Amino acid sequence: MILRDSVTFIILAPMLALGLASEVHASKLSEAAKGALDSKVNVTRLGQGLKGEQAILSRARLAFKKGQFKTAAAEYAKIPTTSDRWPIAREELAWTSLRLKEYQMAAAQVRSLTNDYLKTQIDLEPFLLQSIVQLYSCDYNAVFATLGDTKAKMGDYVGGIEALTKGALNEKQVGAVEHMMSKKTFEGLKPENFHVLPRRFYLDKSANVAIKTANRALLMQRLQALAKLENQRNHKILQHLHLVEVEAIQRAFIPNQFGSKQLTEIKKDKDTMIFNGDQELWADEVDKTQADLFTCDSKTGRTL
Repeated sequence: MILRDSVTFIILAPMLALGLASEVHASKLSEAAKGALDSKVNVTRLGQGLKGEQAILSRARLAFKKGQFKTAAAEYAKIPTTSDRWPIAREELAWTSLRLKEYQMAAAQVRSLTNDYLKTQIDLEPFLLQSIVQLYSCDYNAVFATLGDTKAKMGDYVGGIEALTKGALNEKQVGAVEHMMSKKTFEGLKPENFHVLPRRFYLDKSANVAIKTANRALLMQRLQALAKLENQRNHKILQHLHLVEVEAIQRAFIPNQFGSKQLTEIKKDKDTMIFNGDQELWADEVDKTQADLFTCDSKTGRTL
């Protein structure tokens, strides 16, 4: 149980949110790289045996793992917008921008994913990243809006994936399977069908074989296996989203928990006077105000 009046939790929550979310992302990269992220393995070797976009993503992920974020960003940017892998590359690019402390860039990149047009191609992770960036900028209303969007846009996906792990297909999933078995292709599926199936299942080699040969048993086996992995990740990300929500509530509705805050340190000359910040703006300060989007509320000093 989380104690919402815990000062310790309030201090640690932002770090925990970013740390746990980054842990999910790192796990995702490790799975993608299949153990090839040994520090002795260089970028060139990781790309051996892979071609095109797979090689690009592998190089980008290895660079990210090594902390070479600018190199990783340059690699991710090579994936064209017409590619099926563009959404995942864009998502990982946004994580890279966050690590580079380019918060506004990360916000723009992830915002391009969390829209109605791409909801059938993403999982919950872009919403988690978006909420973390908003928490960093202290835009708490936006955090709550993102949490609402997550439920509204991804509720069917989360429920469908969980049901699929148990072999309990809903109407849309049954329709998708029947279409693929009769047409021997996933092309022609409607967005609502894609939305309740594992993301990018059509890139799975075994699933592709099952579709082309109308092998229902193999297709169901692969869909369930992919769904189990996604269901585990979904539950972890939902926990992290709850952590972000609690932190946003703490900050937005319990602003005076620490009592008086220390004044911001301001560089000044010896003959400069410093006054405590207040809510009034003096006439001679009109052209000397400053704003930092990614700094949370705090008292500041003013110079004359």
